[in-house]
Amino acid sequence: MIPAENSPVVSHLSTPTSAPLLESEFVTREEKAQRSQTDGVKALPENAGLGLDKTKVQVVDHDQRWSAHFEQLRATISVALSRIGAEIEIEHIGSTSVTALVAKPVLDVAVGLAGEIDVAELVGALSAAGLGYQGDLGDYGGHLFTIEPEVGYALANVHVVLQDNFQWRWYRLFRDALRSDASLRSDYGDLKRRLAVEFADDRAGYNDAKFDFVFSAITALDEQRQSEGNLSE
Repeated sequence: MIPAENSPVVSHLSTPTSAPLLESEFVTREEKAQRSQTDGVKALPENAGLGLDKTKVQVVDHDQRWSAHFEQLRATISVALSRIGAEIEIEHIGSTSVTALVAKPVLDVAVGLAGEIDVAELVGALSAAGLGYQGDLGDYGGHLFTIEPEVGYALANVHVVLQDNFQWRWYRLFRDALRSDASLRSDYGDLKRRLAVEFADDRAGYNDAKFDFVFSAITALDEQRQSEGNLSE
């Protein structure tokens, strides 16, 4: 991720100078909350085993319902972006995508764009589907959208990046390694449990404390992938 887990590379999406960049510049928190309480929550069912205050940390055992909730959210996003002609891939990432790993009960989703797209169109399409735009997080999550039934309480984070951006590769690389490598998964789970206790009321501190582990793992995996690719040429 670089840590995409509830957090987000410069996506270089085209942005017209006449249109506002950030939804937060022209939509109030109250308006965003009201919209989330209508269309946005419809993308996920009630009692979904999801939801957490954005300032808090809690990790829970894997919930088998999460994969189905991701598929439901993927369908919502796919329909929304097809209306503006966007070519995309959508992946379930983060700890909720890995069975046998504890996770914060918030879905992480990566949307990979095949080419550039107007930011105003992107924000408009996903906002109409009930996702609130939180801005461009650059190298730490791309364009971030959330589903919040109330302000500050998230069910899902959606990270939009270009497919030729390293972040798109890293999201999937770390997820796949966690799925296949029991030792890596165990070490990461142990770290998450410990930090969840230490930083129960400090989400930023929690993310910072596990950054080195995640970054080291991803860069090692990426170097191995590139080395194996060179050997096969």
